[in-house]
Amino acid sequence: MYFPEMGIASVVATMTGGRQSEVGIIGHDGMTGVAVILGQDKSPNETYIQVAGNG
Repeated sequence: MYFPEMGIASVVATMTGGRQSEVGIIGHDGMTGVAVILGQDKSPNETYIQVAGNG
């Protein structure tokens, strides 16, 4: 589980055939890893952390 303090977390689902789609965006007021709270040992989706760069 992560509680992002800066940037955003993009939640991406992989569909049949390997295509991916962003299914959620989490900011500083949210958290990732809800599947763990619901009793699963891992998330069915991938999460990418995006932060602003210098330049």
